[in-house]
Amino acid sequence: MGNLEALKAKASLIAEKIVEAAEGKKRILILGHIDADGISSASLIARALRCIEAPYNIRILNDLTPTVLEGLKDEEYDLYILCELGGGMLRLLENYLGSRWVLIDHHQVSEEELAHPSILNAWCYGFDGGVDACAATLAYFVSSAIDHSLRSFSWLPVVAALADKQDQGERRSLVGANKVVLEAAKEAGLVSESIDLLFYGRETRAVHEALAATTTPYIQGLSGNREACFNALTAAGINLRSGDHWRTLSELTKEEKQKIVEILLPYIGGRGVDELVGYVYTLLKEDEFSPLRDAREFGTVLNACGRMGKSGLGVGLCLGDRGYSLTEAEKVLAEYRQTINRVVKLLTEDETRIIKHQLFNLIVADGLVNAEMLGSISSILSAIPKFSDKPIFLTTKTKEGGLRISARLGAAYKGEVNIGLTLRKVAEKVNGQGGGHKAAGGATLAYLEPTKLVSLIQEVLGS
Repeated sequence: MGNLEALKAKASLIAEKIVEAAEGKKRILILGHIDADGISSASLIARALRCIEAPYNIRILNDLTPTVLEGLKDEEYDLYILCELGGGMLRLLENYLGSRWVLIDHHQVSEEELAHPSILNAWCYGFDGGVDACAATLAYFVSSAIDHSLRSFSWLPVVAALADKQDQGERRSLVGANKVVLEAAKEAGLVSESIDLLFYGRETRAVHEALAATTTPYIQGLSGNREACFNALTAAGINLRSGDHWRTLSELTKEEKQKIVEILLPYIGGRGVDELVGYVYTLLKEDEFSPLRDAREFGTVLNACGRMGKSGLGVGLCLGDRGYSLTEAEKVLAEYRQTINRVVKLLTEDETRIIKHQLFNLIVADGLVNAEMLGSISSILSAIPKFSDKPIFLTTKTKEGGLRISARLGAAYKGEVNIGLTLRKVAEKVNGQGGGHKAAGGATLAYLEPTKLVSLIQEVLGS
Protein backbone atom coordinates (compact mmCIF):
# COMPACT_ATOMS: atom_id res chain seq x y z
CA MET A 1 0.00 0.00 0.00
CA GLY A 2 1.06 3.61 -0.47
CA ASN A 3 2.27 6.05 2.18
CA LEU A 4 -0.95 6.75 4.07
CA GLU A 5 0.65 8.96 6.72
CA ALA A 6 2.20 11.24 4.09
CA LEU A 7 -1.16 11.46 2.33
CA LYS A 8 -2.91 12.39 5.58
CA ALA A 9 -0.23 14.99 6.31
CA LYS A 10 -0.85 16.65 2.94
CA ALA A 11 -4.60 16.44 3.54
CA SER A 12 -4.05 18.34 6.79
CA LEU A 13 -2.15 21.06 4.92
CA ILE A 14 -5.00 21.42 2.43
CA ALA A 15 -7.42 21.53 5.37
CA GLU A 16 -5.39 24.33 6.98
CA LYS A 17 -5.69 26.44 3.83
CA ILE A 18 -9.46 25.91 3.79
CA VAL A 19 -9.82 26.73 7.50
CA GLU A 20 -7.68 29.84 7.09
CA ALA A 21 -10.00 31.08 4.35
CA ALA A 22 -13.06 30.26 6.45
CA GLU A 23 -11.73 32.04 9.53
CA GLY A 24 -10.88 35.05 7.37
CA LYS A 25 -14.51 35.23 6.22
CA LYS A 26 -13.39 34.62 2.65
CA ARG A 27 -15.83 33.70 -0.10
CA ILE A 28 -15.54 29.96 -0.80
CA LEU A 29 -16.82 28.04 -3.82
CA ILE A 30 -16.76 24.23 -3.89
CA LEU A 31 -16.68 22.71 -7.37
CA GLY A 32 -17.38 19.02 -7.91
CA HIS A 33 -17.66 16.71 -10.90
CA ILE A 34 -21.11 15.39 -11.86
CA ASP A 35 -20.40 11.75 -11.08
CA ALA A 36 -20.99 10.10 -7.70
CA ASP A 37 -17.37 10.56 -6.64
CA GLY A 38 -17.37 14.26 -7.47
CA ILE A 39 -20.71 14.85 -5.75
CA SER A 40 -19.57 12.91 -2.66
CA SER A 41 -16.23 14.74 -2.50
CA ALA A 42 -17.83 18.16 -2.77
CA SER A 43 -20.44 17.19 -0.18
CA LEU A 44 -17.80 16.07 2.33
CA ILE A 45 -16.03 19.42 2.06
CA ALA A 46 -19.37 21.22 2.34
CA ARG A 47 -20.19 19.25 5.48
CA ALA A 48 -16.84 20.17 7.00
CA LEU A 49 -17.44 23.86 6.31
CA ARG A 50 -20.86 23.58 7.94
CA CYS A 51 -19.22 22.10 11.02
CA ILE A 52 -17.04 25.19 11.43
CA GLU A 53 -19.97 27.47 10.50
CA ALA A 54 -18.29 28.77 7.37
CA PRO A 55 -20.48 29.99 4.49
CA TYR A 56 -19.88 28.48 1.07
CA ASN A 57 -21.44 27.91 -2.31
CA ILE A 58 -21.33 24.57 -4.12
CA ARG A 59 -21.53 23.90 -7.83
CA ILE A 60 -21.43 20.60 -9.74
CA LEU A 61 -20.00 20.62 -13.28
CA ASN A 62 -19.57 18.13 -16.09
CA ASP A 63 -16.26 19.60 -17.17
CA LEU A 64 -13.77 22.32 -16.33
CA THR A 65 -12.81 24.16 -19.51
CA PRO A 66 -10.99 27.43 -20.21
CA THR A 67 -14.39 29.01 -20.85
CA VAL A 68 -15.64 27.85 -17.44
CA LEU A 69 -12.44 29.07 -15.77
CA GLU A 70 -12.82 32.47 -17.43
CA GLY A 71 -16.26 32.76 -15.87
CA LEU A 72 -15.00 31.64 -12.46
CA LYS A 73 -12.25 34.23 -12.49
CA ASP A 74 -14.82 36.96 -12.93
CA GLU A 75 -16.89 35.71 -9.98
CA GLU A 76 -14.15 36.79 -7.58
CA TYR A 77 -14.31 34.04 -4.99
CA ASP A 78 -11.39 34.01 -2.58
CA LEU A 79 -10.96 30.22 -2.60
CA TYR A 80 -12.02 27.60 -5.11
CA ILE A 81 -12.06 24.02 -3.79
CA LEU A 82 -11.92 21.69 -6.79
CA CYS A 83 -13.13 18.13 -6.19
CA GLU A 84 -12.32 15.67 -8.98
CA LEU A 85 -12.15 18.52 -11.47
CA GLY A 86 -9.08 20.20 -12.94
CA GLY A 87 -6.56 17.37 -13.01
CA GLY A 88 -3.93 17.99 -15.70
CA MET A 89 -4.84 21.69 -15.88
CA LEU A 90 -2.20 23.21 -13.60
CA ARG A 91 -1.18 26.04 -15.95
CA LEU A 92 -4.79 26.97 -16.68
CA LEU A 93 -5.68 26.99 -12.99
CA GLU A 94 -2.75 29.27 -12.22
CA ASN A 95 -3.48 31.54 -15.18
CA TYR A 96 -7.15 32.02 -14.34
CA LEU A 97 -7.34 31.59 -10.56
CA GLY A 98 -3.84 32.53 -9.40
CA SER A 99 -3.21 30.92 -6.01
CA ARG A 100 -6.87 30.99 -4.92
CA TRP A 101 -7.54 27.28 -5.28
CA VAL A 102 -6.92 23.80 -3.93
CA LEU A 103 -7.47 20.58 -5.86
CA ILE A 104 -8.51 17.17 -4.51
CA ASP A 105 -8.02 14.61 -7.26
CA HIS A 106 -7.08 11.02 -8.09
CA HIS A 107 -6.35 11.13 -11.83
CA GLN A 108 -3.00 10.51 -13.51
CA VAL A 109 -1.13 13.80 -13.96
CA SER A 110 2.44 15.07 -14.38
CA GLU A 111 5.07 14.86 -11.64
CA GLU A 112 5.07 18.66 -11.44
CA GLU A 113 1.36 18.67 -10.71
CA LEU A 114 1.61 15.87 -8.13
CA ALA A 115 4.14 17.88 -6.14
CA HIS A 116 2.19 21.16 -6.21
CA PRO A 117 1.45 22.48 -2.68
CA SER A 118 -2.22 23.15 -3.50
CA ILE A 119 -2.92 19.69 -4.91
CA LEU A 120 -3.80 16.52 -3.02
CA ASN A 121 -3.50 13.59 -5.43
CA ALA A 122 -3.43 9.90 -4.51
CA TRP A 123 -0.71 9.10 -7.05
CA CYS A 124 1.80 11.30 -5.21
CA TYR A 125 1.76 8.89 -2.26
CA GLY A 126 1.97 5.56 -4.05
CA PHE A 127 -1.78 4.94 -4.37
CA ASP A 128 -3.29 4.00 -7.71
CA GLY A 129 -6.02 6.60 -8.14
CA GLY A 130 -8.03 4.23 -10.28
CA VAL A 131 -8.16 1.47 -7.68
CA ASP A 132 -6.84 2.49 -4.25
CA ALA A 133 -8.31 5.94 -3.62
CA CYS A 134 -11.28 7.77 -5.07
CA ALA A 135 -11.57 11.53 -4.70
CA ALA A 136 -14.10 11.16 -1.87
CA THR A 137 -11.60 9.14 0.15
CA LEU A 138 -9.13 12.00 -0.19
CA ALA A 139 -11.85 14.55 0.62
CA TYR A 140 -12.70 12.49 3.69
CA PHE A 141 -9.14 12.86 5.01
CA VAL A 142 -9.30 16.62 4.35
CA SER A 143 -12.73 17.05 5.95
CA SER A 144 -11.74 14.94 8.97
CA ALA A 145 -8.72 17.19 9.46
CA ILE A 146 -11.05 20.20 9.44
CA ASP A 147 -13.45 18.66 11.96
CA HIS A 148 -12.96 15.26 13.61
CA SER A 149 -16.71 14.69 13.84
CA LEU A 150 -16.67 14.05 10.08
CA ARG A 151 -15.48 10.53 10.84
CA SER A 152 -19.19 9.79 11.13
CA PHE A 153 -19.29 10.28 7.34
CA SER A 154 -16.79 7.50 6.64
CA TRP A 155 -19.59 5.63 4.85
CA LEU A 156 -19.71 8.18 2.02
CA PRO A 157 -16.29 7.41 0.46
CA VAL A 158 -17.36 3.75 0.41
CA VAL A 159 -20.34 4.75 -1.74
CA ALA A 160 -18.12 6.85 -4.00
CA ALA A 161 -15.41 4.21 -4.42
CA LEU A 162 -17.97 1.60 -5.43
CA ALA A 163 -19.66 3.99 -7.86
CA ASP A 164 -16.24 4.75 -9.35
CA LYS A 165 -15.74 1.00 -10.04
CA GLN A 166 -12.82 0.79 -7.62
CA ASP A 167 -14.03 -2.51 -6.16
CA GLN A 168 -11.11 -4.24 -7.87
CA GLY A 169 -9.96 -6.47 -5.01
CA GLU A 170 -10.81 -10.12 -4.59
CA ARG A 171 -14.54 -10.72 -5.10
CA ARG A 172 -15.26 -7.05 -5.86
CA SER A 173 -13.77 -5.77 -2.58
CA LEU A 174 -12.25 -2.37 -1.83
CA VAL A 175 -8.50 -2.01 -1.41
CA GLY A 176 -5.85 0.58 -0.55
CA ALA A 177 -6.88 3.85 1.07
CA ASN A 178 -10.51 3.08 0.26
CA LYS A 179 -10.26 -0.01 2.47
CA VAL A 180 -8.79 2.09 5.29
CA VAL A 181 -11.88 4.30 5.25
CA LEU A 182 -14.12 1.24 4.91
CA GLU A 183 -12.60 -0.26 8.06
CA ALA A 184 -13.24 3.00 9.92
CA ALA A 185 -16.87 2.89 8.79
CA LYS A 186 -17.22 -0.73 9.89
CA GLU A 187 -15.69 0.01 13.30
CA ALA A 188 -18.14 2.89 13.73
CA GLY A 189 -21.07 0.59 13.00
CA LEU A 190 -21.94 2.43 9.79
CA VAL A 191 -21.21 -0.26 7.18
CA SER A 192 -21.28 -4.06 7.06
CA GLU A 193 -19.95 -6.33 4.31
CA SER A 194 -20.96 -9.80 3.12
CA ILE A 195 -20.84 -11.98 0.00
CA ASP A 196 -23.96 -12.06 -2.19
CA LEU A 197 -25.33 -11.61 -5.69
CA LEU A 198 -24.80 -8.02 -6.76
CA PHE A 199 -28.25 -7.30 -8.14
CA TYR A 200 -29.67 -3.82 -7.92
CA GLY A 201 -32.34 -3.74 -5.21
CA ARG A 202 -31.26 -6.81 -3.22
CA GLU A 203 -33.40 -5.80 -0.25
CA THR A 204 -36.05 -3.62 -1.86
CA ARG A 205 -37.15 -5.11 -5.19
CA ALA A 206 -38.84 -8.30 -6.32
CA VAL A 207 -36.16 -10.70 -7.59
CA HIS A 208 -37.16 -10.39 -11.25
CA GLU A 209 -37.26 -6.59 -10.98
CA ALA A 210 -33.83 -6.54 -9.31
CA LEU A 211 -32.41 -8.63 -12.15
CA ALA A 212 -34.00 -6.35 -14.75
CA ALA A 213 -32.55 -3.29 -13.01
CA THR A 214 -29.00 -4.69 -13.06
CA THR A 215 -26.80 -2.99 -15.67
CA THR A 216 -23.31 -3.93 -14.43
CA PRO A 217 -22.78 -6.16 -16.23
CA TYR A 218 -25.40 -5.35 -18.83
CA ILE A 219 -27.24 -8.62 -19.51
CA GLN A 220 -28.53 -8.51 -23.07
CA GLY A 221 -32.09 -9.78 -23.23
CA LEU A 222 -32.66 -9.31 -19.49
CA SER A 223 -31.42 -5.88 -18.36
CA GLY A 224 -34.35 -3.51 -18.60
CA ASN A 225 -36.82 -6.30 -19.43
CA ARG A 226 -38.85 -7.34 -16.38
CA GLU A 227 -41.07 -9.71 -18.33
CA ALA A 228 -38.09 -11.63 -19.73
CA CYS A 229 -36.54 -11.84 -16.26
CA PHE A 230 -39.80 -13.08 -14.77
CA ASN A 231 -40.13 -15.75 -17.45
CA ALA A 232 -36.51 -16.92 -17.14
CA LEU A 233 -36.70 -17.25 -13.36
CA THR A 234 -40.08 -18.96 -13.21
CA ALA A 235 -39.09 -21.38 -16.00
CA ALA A 236 -36.16 -22.43 -13.82
CA GLY A 237 -38.43 -23.11 -10.87
CA ILE A 238 -37.57 -20.06 -8.74
CA ASN A 239 -40.54 -19.24 -6.49
CA LEU A 240 -40.86 -15.46 -6.80
CA ARG A 241 -43.71 -15.01 -4.32
CA SER A 242 -44.15 -15.77 -0.65
CA GLY A 243 -47.80 -15.53 0.31
CA ASP A 244 -49.08 -12.16 -0.83
CA HIS A 245 -45.75 -10.43 -1.45
CA TRP A 246 -42.93 -10.62 -3.96
CA ARG A 247 -39.72 -12.11 -2.56
CA THR A 248 -36.51 -10.08 -2.62
CA LEU A 249 -33.03 -11.41 -3.30
CA SER A 250 -32.24 -11.19 0.41
CA GLU A 251 -35.03 -13.71 1.09
CA LEU A 252 -33.73 -16.40 -1.27
CA THR A 253 -31.85 -19.49 -0.08
CA LYS A 254 -28.25 -20.17 -1.04
CA GLU A 255 -29.47 -22.93 -3.38
CA GLU A 256 -31.89 -20.58 -5.13
CA LYS A 257 -29.15 -18.00 -5.64
CA GLN A 258 -26.89 -20.66 -7.14
CA LYS A 259 -29.68 -21.62 -9.52
CA ILE A 260 -29.95 -17.98 -10.63
CA VAL A 261 -26.23 -17.96 -11.43
CA GLU A 262 -26.74 -21.07 -13.56
CA ILE A 263 -29.65 -19.40 -15.35
CA LEU A 264 -27.48 -16.40 -16.23
CA LEU A 265 -24.44 -18.30 -17.53
CA PRO A 266 -25.73 -18.52 -21.13
CA TYR A 267 -26.32 -14.76 -21.10
CA ILE A 268 -23.05 -13.53 -19.61
CA GLY A 269 -20.50 -16.36 -19.55
CA GLY A 270 -17.96 -17.06 -16.82
CA ARG A 271 -16.44 -13.58 -16.89
CA GLY A 272 -19.84 -12.00 -16.28
CA VAL A 273 -20.48 -14.20 -13.25
CA ASP A 274 -17.48 -12.56 -11.59
CA GLU A 275 -19.34 -9.28 -11.96
CA LEU A 276 -22.45 -10.62 -10.26
CA VAL A 277 -21.07 -12.29 -7.12
CA GLY A 278 -18.98 -10.48 -4.56
CA TYR A 279 -18.86 -8.27 -1.49
CA VAL A 280 -21.94 -6.19 -0.81
CA TYR A 281 -21.72 -3.17 1.47
CA THR A 282 -24.76 -2.29 3.57
CA LEU A 283 -25.23 1.18 5.08
CA LEU A 284 -26.58 0.30 8.50
CA LYS A 285 -28.03 3.72 9.34
CA GLU A 286 -30.29 3.74 6.28
CA ASP A 287 -33.84 2.35 6.49
CA GLU A 288 -34.09 -1.34 5.63
CA PHE A 289 -36.23 -0.78 2.55
CA SER A 290 -34.49 2.34 1.32
CA PRO A 291 -32.75 2.38 -2.08
CA LEU A 292 -29.81 3.96 -0.25
CA ARG A 293 -29.15 1.04 2.11
CA ASP A 294 -26.98 -0.82 -0.40
CA ALA A 295 -23.85 1.29 -0.96
CA ARG A 296 -23.64 0.44 -4.66
CA GLU A 297 -27.26 1.44 -5.14
CA PHE A 298 -26.63 4.72 -3.33
CA GLY A 299 -23.80 5.38 -5.78
CA THR A 300 -26.09 4.68 -8.72
CA VAL A 301 -28.62 7.17 -7.35
CA LEU A 302 -25.88 9.82 -7.09
CA ASN A 303 -24.70 9.11 -10.63
CA ALA A 304 -28.28 9.37 -11.87
CA CYS A 305 -28.74 12.75 -10.19
CA GLY A 306 -25.51 14.12 -11.64
CA ARG A 307 -25.91 12.70 -15.14
CA MET A 308 -29.56 13.78 -15.41
CA GLY A 309 -28.87 17.39 -14.43
CA LYS A 310 -30.21 17.08 -10.86
CA SER A 311 -26.94 17.16 -8.94
CA GLY A 312 -28.48 19.26 -6.18
CA LEU A 313 -30.54 16.25 -5.17
CA GLY A 314 -27.37 14.18 -4.94
CA VAL A 315 -25.70 16.75 -2.71
CA GLY A 316 -28.83 16.81 -0.56
CA LEU A 317 -28.69 13.03 -0.11
CA CYS A 318 -25.00 13.15 0.82
CA LEU A 319 -25.72 15.82 3.41
CA GLY A 320 -28.50 13.79 5.00
CA ASP A 321 -31.81 14.86 3.43
CA ARG A 322 -34.09 11.82 3.31
CA GLY A 323 -37.24 13.79 2.51
CA TYR A 324 -37.56 15.84 -0.66
CA SER A 325 -34.13 14.88 -2.06
CA LEU A 326 -34.82 11.16 -1.74
CA THR A 327 -38.35 11.34 -3.15
CA GLU A 328 -37.22 13.29 -6.20
CA ALA A 329 -34.01 11.28 -6.65
CA GLU A 330 -36.03 8.07 -6.97
CA LYS A 331 -37.96 9.64 -9.85
CA VAL A 332 -34.72 10.74 -11.49
CA LEU A 333 -33.29 7.24 -11.08
CA ALA A 334 -36.26 5.66 -12.86
CA GLU A 335 -35.82 8.03 -15.81
CA TYR A 336 -32.04 7.44 -15.81
CA ARG A 337 -32.48 3.67 -16.04
CA GLN A 338 -35.01 3.97 -18.85
CA THR A 339 -32.62 6.22 -20.76
CA ILE A 340 -29.68 3.85 -20.29
CA ASN A 341 -31.61 0.79 -21.42
CA ARG A 342 -32.96 2.56 -24.49
CA VAL A 343 -29.60 4.01 -25.54
CA VAL A 344 -27.57 0.86 -24.93
CA LYS A 345 -30.01 -1.15 -27.05
CA LEU A 346 -29.79 1.35 -29.90
CA LEU A 347 -25.99 1.60 -29.82
CA THR A 348 -25.42 -2.15 -29.74
CA GLU A 349 -27.83 -2.76 -32.64
CA ASP A 350 -26.89 0.13 -34.98
CA GLU A 351 -23.78 -1.05 -36.82
CA THR A 352 -23.49 2.28 -38.66
CA ARG A 353 -22.40 3.89 -35.39
CA ILE A 354 -19.68 1.33 -34.65
CA ILE A 355 -16.16 1.53 -36.08
CA LYS A 356 -14.29 -1.69 -35.38
CA HIS A 357 -10.52 -1.21 -35.38
CA GLN A 358 -7.94 -3.90 -34.77
CA LEU A 359 -6.89 -2.16 -31.54
CA PHE A 360 -10.15 -0.64 -30.27
CA ASN A 361 -13.84 0.03 -30.90
CA LEU A 362 -15.15 3.53 -31.57
CA ILE A 363 -18.87 4.16 -31.12
CA VAL A 364 -20.46 7.40 -32.33
CA ALA A 365 -23.38 8.47 -30.13
CA ASP A 366 -24.19 11.83 -31.75
CA GLY A 367 -27.85 12.68 -31.25
CA LEU A 368 -28.39 9.82 -28.80
CA VAL A 369 -26.24 10.54 -25.76
CA ASN A 370 -25.51 13.92 -24.21
CA ALA A 371 -22.12 14.68 -22.70
CA GLU A 372 -23.38 14.20 -19.15
CA MET A 373 -24.55 10.62 -19.78
CA LEU A 374 -21.54 9.54 -21.83
CA GLY A 375 -19.50 8.06 -18.94
CA SER A 376 -22.35 5.90 -17.66
CA ILE A 377 -23.06 4.50 -21.12
CA SER A 378 -19.41 3.76 -21.92
CA SER A 379 -19.01 1.83 -18.66
CA ILE A 380 -21.97 -0.39 -19.53
CA LEU A 381 -20.90 -0.93 -23.14
CA SER A 382 -17.41 -1.98 -22.05
CA ALA A 383 -18.90 -4.98 -20.22
CA ILE A 384 -21.02 -6.21 -23.13
CA PRO A 385 -19.36 -9.22 -24.85
CA LYS A 386 -19.61 -7.49 -28.24
CA PHE A 387 -17.18 -4.79 -27.05
CA SER A 388 -15.45 -6.28 -24.00
CA ASP A 389 -12.29 -7.59 -25.70
CA LYS A 390 -10.87 -4.16 -26.64
CA PRO A 391 -10.70 -0.59 -25.36
CA ILE A 392 -13.89 1.29 -26.23
CA PHE A 393 -14.12 4.98 -27.17
CA LEU A 394 -17.62 6.47 -27.05
CA THR A 395 -18.09 9.93 -28.57
CA THR A 396 -20.81 12.53 -28.83
CA LYS A 397 -21.08 16.02 -30.27
CA THR A 398 -21.63 18.59 -27.53
CA LYS A 399 -24.20 21.39 -27.51
CA GLU A 400 -21.36 23.84 -28.14
CA GLY A 401 -20.27 21.94 -31.25
CA GLY A 402 -17.25 20.24 -29.70
CA LEU A 403 -16.51 16.58 -29.14
CA ARG A 404 -16.73 14.68 -25.87
CA ILE A 405 -15.06 11.27 -25.50
CA SER A 406 -15.53 8.70 -22.75
CA ALA A 407 -13.29 5.63 -22.92
CA ARG A 408 -13.03 2.38 -20.99
CA LEU A 409 -10.98 -0.78 -21.13
CA GLY A 410 -13.18 -3.68 -22.17
CA ALA A 411 -14.08 -5.97 -19.27
CA ALA A 412 -12.30 -8.92 -20.92
CA TYR A 413 -9.38 -6.92 -22.37
CA LYS A 414 -5.95 -8.40 -21.58
CA GLY A 415 -3.67 -5.76 -23.12
CA GLU A 416 -1.65 -2.93 -21.61
CA VAL A 417 -3.41 0.19 -22.91
CA ASN A 418 -3.65 3.04 -20.39
CA ILE A 419 -6.88 4.89 -21.18
CA GLY A 420 -6.09 8.05 -19.21
CA LEU A 421 -2.66 8.55 -20.79
CA THR A 422 -4.03 7.69 -24.24
CA LEU A 423 -6.73 10.34 -24.02
CA ARG A 424 -4.29 12.90 -22.66
CA LYS A 425 -2.00 12.37 -25.67
CA VAL A 426 -4.89 12.39 -28.15
CA ALA A 427 -6.19 15.65 -26.66
CA GLU A 428 -2.76 17.28 -26.66
CA LYS A 429 -2.47 16.71 -30.42
CA VAL A 430 -5.52 18.92 -31.05
CA ASN A 431 -5.22 21.37 -28.12
CA GLY A 432 -7.94 19.66 -26.11
CA GLN A 433 -8.17 18.40 -22.53
CA GLY A 434 -8.04 14.72 -21.62
CA GLY A 435 -6.99 12.25 -18.94
CA GLY A 436 -8.19 9.75 -16.38
CA HIS A 437 -7.06 6.38 -15.05
CA LYS A 438 -5.64 3.21 -16.57
CA ALA A 439 -9.10 1.74 -17.13
CA ALA A 440 -11.23 4.84 -17.70
CA GLY A 441 -10.98 8.40 -18.89
CA GLY A 442 -12.52 11.29 -20.77
CA ALA A 443 -11.57 14.09 -23.13
CA THR A 444 -13.02 17.28 -24.58
CA LEU A 445 -11.85 18.37 -28.03
CA ALA A 446 -12.84 20.54 -30.94
CA TYR A 447 -15.11 18.46 -33.16
CA LEU A 448 -13.41 15.80 -35.30
CA GLU A 449 -14.93 13.47 -37.86
CA PRO A 450 -14.90 9.86 -36.61
CA THR A 451 -12.35 8.77 -39.23
CA LYS A 452 -9.95 11.52 -38.11
CA LEU A 453 -10.37 10.52 -34.47
CA VAL A 454 -9.70 6.88 -35.34
CA SER A 455 -6.44 7.93 -37.00
CA LEU A 456 -5.41 9.96 -33.94
CA ILE A 457 -6.14 7.12 -31.51
CA GLN A 458 -4.34 4.66 -33.75
CA GLU A 459 -1.33 6.97 -33.90
CA VAL A 460 -1.16 7.25 -30.10
CA LEU A 461 -1.68 3.54 -29.45
CA GLY A 462 0.80 2.62 -32.16
CA SER A 463 3.49 4.75 -30.55
